[in-house]
Amino acid sequence: MILNYTSIAQTKSTLFDSLDKEFRYKVIGKTLQDRGEDLLMKELVSLLAKTEVFKDYEDGISNFTIHIDYTNKIPSIEKIDYWTKDTNRALRCKNDLSKYVNQLLSDFKPAVYQGNAFYRKYRIDVQIKKEKKLNIYRIRFDKTRPDYYLNTNCFEIYREKSDNHLFNSVEIFPEYKGGKEILISHLNKLFKSSRIGSNNKIDSLDIDFIITKDGHFSLEGNYMSKSKTESIIIENLKLLSCNWFPGLMSGRPFFVKNKYRFYYTAFLNYTGKVNLKIYDLKRVKNY
Repeated sequence: MILNYTSIAQTKSTLFDSLDKEFRYKVIGKTLQDRGEDLLMKELVSLLAKTEVFKDYEDGISNFTIHIDYTNKIPSIEKIDYWTKDTNRALRCKNDLSKYVNQLLSDFKPAVYQGNAFYRKYRIDVQIKKEKKLNIYRIRFDKTRPDYYLNTNCFEIYREKSDNHLFNSVEIFPEYKGGKEILISHLNKLFKSSRIGSNNKIDSLDIDFIITKDGHFSLEGNYMSKSKTESIIIENLKLLSCNWFPGLMSGRPFFVKNKYRFYYTAFLNYTGKVNLKIYDLKRVKNY
């Protein structure tokens, strides 16, 4: 049973490297690269050429994005971004785009993992131009990303009850979905720390936290941050609170206390705000 759960955890950790199919339009290709962009371009051109606002299109090259929301398992337009100096024209373009993209929604397909639809929000980038006639000459679906990436709804304060005893050690410890490298990457994106220099001093700090049996990030009710740096890391871990696999004992999930050591560099940005970059982290014994 333990080996079975380990296998499941390892499989889920590589989910985004092993999707059966990426987000796509109509065409279900044999490879992840075949997602029907050419077909979508042709059908969008055919629809937009009928609209009044695009018949006299003279803006040269323009860009627009279509945001498709799959979170309710039914595709819908979340928003459309279209920019031009003429605000009235921009609004008319958005309205026309929305009207005609709606006609195509049923043919958009979500990503698939192990035969099941993987729902999230997607973005399509489109570039259009008009020479002798309206044409879409470039279109790009965004890569599939976890829909649970930023979500504080799972964060909770831990208070021990008879049915949620806290364990210091289990057979399989909680793990961030995708592993520690993905956790480091997600934190650094939140810190916006890509421009930090390599000559800054690397420090470390230990943070105690709890992963619930539902795979949620949690803190004990009396938890107090010991430094500004720890407070910053904690606040961003809360944003990633839904993204954990729980700890297991005999195949069953439990509430587990964790201690991670974060290796980081702190620096001041141009506004005087403290920014961080995480270089590494490791689990340390908390007993």
